[in-house]
Amino acid sequence: MVARLRRSTEPFDTSTPIGRAIVQVLAVFAELEAATIGMRVASARDHAARHGTVSPGGRRGLATTGRCNRVPAEAEVIREVADRWLRVKG
Repeated sequence: MVARLRRSTEPFDTSTPIGRAIVQVLAVFAELEAATIGMRVASARDHAARHGTVSPGGRRGLATTGRCNRVPAEAEVIREVADRWLRVKG
């Protein structure tokens, strides 16, 4: 028996049980692919954050050096903003 691959853009007869089953199987694999891509993107972002680098598509200012550089004056402002936010959130 030779398996044939048909394009997913071809119409399926969803009035038959086999047609509906094929469409559902294709939908399951599309959902699996979307979830897999999401997991890989999240994993790449986590890895970049752990190593202090920027993954492709990161912010422009950081992408030029590929590293997050700490600016002491800016770090102090960020700490102050975070402290105030935490006090307000209580």
